[in-house]
Amino acid sequence: QAMAARPTLYADLLEQVAASSASGRPETAVHSQIENDLRRTQVDRSARGASSRGERAGGSRSGGEGTGGEGTGGESDESEALGALRRVLRAFAAFSPSVSYVQGMNFIASGLLSQLDEAEAFWMLTLVVAEWLPGHFSPTMRGNAVDCHVLGALSRADCPHLAERLEALDVTVPLLATRWFLCLWVSVLPHASLLRVWDALFTLGPSATMQVALACMRVIRVPLLAASDVGQALGG
Repeated sequence: QAMAARPTLYADLLEQVAASSASGRPETAVHSQIENDLRRTQVDRSARGASSRGERAGGSRSGGEGTGGEGTGGESDESEALGALRRVLRAFAAFSPSVSYVQGMNFIASGLLSQLDEAEAFWMLTLVVAEWLPGHFSPTMRGNAVDCHVLGALSRADCPHLAERLEALDVTVPLLATRWFLCLWVSVLPHASLLRVWDALFTLGPSATMQVALACMRVIRVPLLAASDVGQALGG
């Protein structure tokens, strides 16, 4: 609905970002952080967003903006995918300056781009940050702290023995689950499993996030109970 109400917004944001880059101003700290994280992000070279080049954003193309600007002809699949990811993240930072860009969004956007065109991935990212992960990307990460606390209480009620074992190993729920939330499981699950999890999350709504997290605690319960040290508990 938001995308339908503002169909040119993504293209407008790309033009805004491109104009800022073309002005000769020094690269912002946000853009530098995005560039640092791009190469750490596994991208799908056949991603729909990478092949669309922003066509669903009203035909805007900003391939030349930013560090390592992309060409328009012989560009590799990987650089094309990274270009799409760069554009989505920079557009989001411009759209929501109070949140801007936080590490973890790169994985979520990359996962979205594997299934959606650029404009669709951008709008879905705005929904994920606002509805599925509220407060997780704030300076205090209060949303993440709250969700980890709730998950700890639910897992303790669901499996007291697991809670006791984690305490004995000095392994906290945030140590296990922070990454689950901040990347919405993108860097945790195989791609096929991730898509099944996302089907549940986006079909059932934001409340399903905690249900998925509790299900993950159940899945890893046996190896956690058998772990003899922190390294084993964390998969080392």
